[in-house]
Amino acid sequence: MQPQDAPLYTSEHAVPHEPDARWLARRARNVARRPMLLLLLAGAGFLVALISVVAVSRGVGGLRRPVVPALPARADTTLLARQSELARIGIAGAEAALAGARARALAEPPAPVVIDTFSPALIRRRESLSASARVLAAALRRATDAPLPASYRALAESPSVAGDLSGTGLLDSLAAVERARAEYEALGIVDTVFIALTGRMTQIGDSIRGIAGRRLAEIRREVARLQPEIHMPEPAPEVDTIPFGVALDSARAALTAAERGLASARSHNDSVARLEAQAAQFAVQPTSPLTLIAAASVLGVVFGFLIALGGEMRRPRVADSREAEVAAGAPVLALITVDRGSSLRTRRRADRDVPPLIDLVSDRYERLYYRLADNVARLPRIAVFGDETAVVATVAANLAAAAARSARSTLLLDTDFDSRSVTSVMRVRSAPGVAEVLARRVHWSSAVTPAIVGRDRIVDVLPAGSMKGGGSLAGAVDGFRTEIDNISRRYDALIVSAPVSRRGAASAVSASVPDAIVCVCVSRTPVRALQRIVTEARADGSRIRGLVVWSMDTPDLDVQGGKPGDRSSEAPERERQLV
Repeated sequence: MQPQDAPLYTSEHAVPHEPDARWLARRARNVARRPMLLLLLAGAGFLVALISVVAVSRGVGGLRRPVVPALPARADTTLLARQSELARIGIAGAEAALAGARARALAEPPAPVVIDTFSPALIRRRESLSASARVLAAALRRATDAPLPASYRALAESPSVAGDLSGTGLLDSLAAVERARAEYEALGIVDTVFIALTGRMTQIGDSIRGIAGRRLAEIRREVARLQPEIHMPEPAPEVDTIPFGVALDSARAALTAAERGLASARSHNDSVARLEAQAAQFAVQPTSPLTLIAAASVLGVVFGFLIALGGEMRRPRVADSREAEVAAGAPVLALITVDRGSSLRTRRRADRDVPPLIDLVSDRYERLYYRLADNVARLPRIAVFGDETAVVATVAANLAAAAARSARSTLLLDTDFDSRSVTSVMRVRSAPGVAEVLARRVHWSSAVTPAIVGRDRIVDVLPAGSMKGGGSLAGAVDGFRTEIDNISRRYDALIVSAPVSRRGAASAVSASVPDAIVCVCVSRTPVRALQRIVTEARADGSRIRGLVVWSMDTPDLDVQGGKPGDRSSEAPERERQLV
């Protein structure tokens, strides 16, 4: 099974082997990020689709004939709907009858009826005896649970037993035994006499409990004779719920049959209605223009997206940082996205004098600089490669500004002889520059011009200059390397902007500058172009430190910094301000 984010590109001109869902999603995302291309292709597709739809519509219209085929008759659903309604009413009645039968079957039996025919005197007698029985039973239970002299005495002194014990002398005997035992207990002596007294006390207690038990039985018999009569009513007859359940099942079966017939009839009527609509299309007027335009618009958008997606799949472009890392075989050092706080740079006049493309708000270029610098925060030489000229110049300028803000003397060197992009970004004069230095017309120190990149921070810029005819930097590699060595002795940091061009700047820079970073524009840099840049730079001796992924619109150098020739008159005045 393929691991997560497996490499899609394995060589310089590799293409995806068996594109998966992630690869297709990246291609579709790249297409969606190019709205102008989509709009152009959709417009072309709209015109082609509109012409095709109009032609097809007219061709079909000429062949139409107002001939209506024979259609089947519609089914009458009134009777079936009435049967369904009657079945629902029957189900409701059967459910109500079944619920009533179940309620009667689960009803509690009638309570017994108590008929009290005794006189008030006897009723009071019964209640008095019942109370005496409860008191006597409690005293007898205590004497049984706790066979002590106090329990026996309390039982003997109860009103119900006191009359029966009056002539027996049991209470006097109990008192005498209790006094004798108390004398032995006071002396702490336990002998046969004490044990005999204890046995005698138990015998007296048993006699008292026997008399109390007989008295309690007599009271309960008398209370039983005075109890009222209880009449048990006749139980209600049993209810059979089976017939009600059968009736409910029959009603439900009738409803199911009625609804099935009604659904079949309605389905038949729907089929007839569709046939009637299809037959009616043969006699209608031609399709309205709005319908044709809507259909052509949908087809144009679909075709435009498919064409753009096909082009993207044939020549895939970098969609995100992960794809850039896999394609180049180098890590992503920085991701440049839109900074929402860029309006804060206009708070001070010193910041307004800085070129607009120099980032003064975020610290992403400072973090990029420190990732590239050595242990003492020095970055002697580094080249910035890429296929987008404006992006390469902007990244190189901001990296040079970060070095200057780190208290390093910095030189930014431009090798873009075609558009002189660094001149536009830094808003400095365009000549003399590298071309004039290599032609031995000026010394490099005379061609350097300063540029403000922050409060009390300056970056020296060596413009590209004017290279006549079809000259290229590839023919002056040795001279360029010599000048780079001379310049590196004067500055702590040397940043070289080297966009890919026909002048051969990339190969000459790779042979002169040991380290390099590559700028990648999301949804614009082709994967194969990125691989070619990295491969050629490594082949020329440069070490690729990493990638800078640009995920914004391409900087407009003509608007942000002005054309190179437009700033030449301002350069002397800016140099005087810096001095």
